[in-house]
Amino acid sequence: MPPAVRATGAGARMNSPAEIRTHRLNLVAIALGIAVIGLANWWLGGWITPAEGEYRPGYVVILVALMLPGFLGALACGLVAGHRQPTHGLLAALGLFAVEIVWGAVEGELAIGTVIVRALGFAAGAALGGSTARRLASLLRSIRSQPADGAAGPTDPAPLLEVDDLSMHYRTSDGWVSAVDGVSFVLRKGKALGLVGESGCGKTSVAMSLLRLLPENARFRGGSVRLNGVDLLDVTEDEMRTRRWSDIAMVFQGAMNAWNPVYTVYEQIREAMVTHFGGELAEEQIRDRIGELFDLVGLSRAMVDRYPHEFSGGMRQRAVIAMALSCDPQVIIADEPTTALDVIVQDQILQELKKVQTALGMSIIYISHDIAVIAEVTEVMGVMYAGRLVELGPTADVFSRPRHPYTYLLLRSTPSVTGPRRVLAPLEGEPPNLVDPPTGCRFHPRCPYADQRCREENPTMEVIDPESGYGVACWNWTSVPVRIGKGVQA
Repeated sequence: MPPAVRATGAGARMNSPAEIRTHRLNLVAIALGIAVIGLANWWLGGWITPAEGEYRPGYVVILVALMLPGFLGALACGLVAGHRQPTHGLLAALGLFAVEIVWGAVEGELAIGTVIVRALGFAAGAALGGSTARRLASLLRSIRSQPADGAAGPTDPAPLLEVDDLSMHYRTSDGWVSAVDGVSFVLRKGKALGLVGESGCGKTSVAMSLLRLLPENARFRGGSVRLNGVDLLDVTEDEMRTRRWSDIAMVFQGAMNAWNPVYTVYEQIREAMVTHFGGELAEEQIRDRIGELFDLVGLSRAMVDRYPHEFSGGMRQRAVIAMALSCDPQVIIADEPTTALDVIVQDQILQELKKVQTALGMSIIYISHDIAVIAEVTEVMGVMYAGRLVELGPTADVFSRPRHPYTYLLLRSTPSVTGPRRVLAPLEGEPPNLVDPPTGCRFHPRCPYADQRCREENPTMEVIDPESGYGVACWNWTSVPVRIGKGVQA
């Protein structure tokens, strides 16, 4: 069992290194907050404990004076822990407050008026300090995430989303399932990246990991997901909740299942906007915004007050896209956006997504098992197998000259309506059991080019074209036959 796992029976929980680091940092922050509050009290003239019967205006002075220690303590907590809420500052203030109550009780000088005043002073100061720390931390993160001048020109957009060595496993009754294992890629501003592979290869698990929308039995084992320089695996759940839909949104696979049947489409999109924008938008502004989104995805504004069952399959999918756009996200994840739609509607939905991407300049991650869909809408393409990314490069290059045997065999098994006629070659075998995956390369039991090294050593991603960043995880990629044009084998 890995060291990050705490055995607690059937409900064993695995903490990532980031979570462990955050817990320790929080404890340090609370201790620092208590120290700062104590020093501030001492600096203000010692422990202020007026005797019962002193004139009441003295309590006002005490209340204002104690707000400063609470404020400084919460500010220190918030900045050290990188916190976005005053929780740790309040804990520090209340911790010292409890010490004072015990001390006063032991000395016999505990006055109820003093207790109330101290509680109000510390709490008010800590709340204000926590809020200030949150704003300062947000400002510092935005400054750090700004690209340096000249770092990226118009032909080389700055990285927006950077996924580095991401690993996520599910705990089952049979053991840990390595659903995502060491996945790394970069999504640039205004670009579209596709993930393709067989069912169960980990595509959707990657998407859910980026959003941190995982079931209770899922645990991160390592890696990072940096959006504008901020690691989404390190932020608190409260901040992640604010980032979903406003920074990174998702078009879910089942359009009908994405809607609550007892509410109108307008009410459900409105709820997302109110959650993220609060009282910043008036009701008329929300309705106008939803109407604009319907125009953008090719739906009539008159349909916003209808229920989901009154939409056709393609219309529901367009409405899901409108909902994903409602809070102006920087990244949209489209998970099988054309599932269960006929080919005509599929093409319409894909064209709508491309139109939206061009109009708004956003970045999109497409997830599909249909390799033709990925070819139509993306600039960069990643091929996944058994939880790992085995090939990554410009979409045109992957299609014209696949380097990994799995990609090559996928293309051989896919019909082409534009290339010459050829006999389709089925991809034989089945994906491995990820509870107990094979040693070495996970594709070697199905690979016609596998040798002893493939069975013993796991290949790492090798960049074979530095200019385009084309990478492949295969020991024998030079053995893959050359493919010329659209589906012709040389």
